[in-house]
Amino acid sequence: MLFGRKTRKALREYLKDREKYRNHSPIYADCLWIGRDGYPLTNKSVQEVFKKLKAKTGLPIHAHKLRHSFGLSFIDAGGDRGYLQRILGHEDMSTTDVYVNPTAEHLSRHHDKLSPGDKI
Repeated sequence: MLFGRKTRKALREYLKDREKYRNHSPIYADCLWIGRDGYPLTNKSVQEVFKKLKAKTGLPIHAHKLRHSFGLSFIDAGGDRGYLQRILGHEDMSTTDVYVNPTAEHLSRHHDKLSPGDKI
C-alpha cells in the first residue's frame, strides 16, 4: 500500500488505539478499519460518519468528495495519472479521469497562477 510518512505515523497511532475497541473474533482479524463497537466499518457506517459530520459542521462533506480532492491534490503536486490510477485501484484510466476532472474553481485558481498572458 502506498502512503506517505505522515500517513504511516497516523496509521501506526490508529493501530495502537484500535486495540482497545477491536473485537478479537478470528473472523475480524484481518479488518483494518473498525468502529468503536469493535466490528469492521461498512459502507453504511462510513456514510453515517459523514452524515454526522455534515450535520455538525454544515459543510457539504462526502467520502467521495475526499477521494476526488485527493486525486486533484495528487495531480497538482506533480503526481502521474498512471500512478494515481494504481493508487485508487482503477482498472481503466477513464475512471481515474473522473477523479481528476478539475472543477471550475480549480481551473480558475490554476489559470490565475499559470496564465501565460500574465508572464509577458
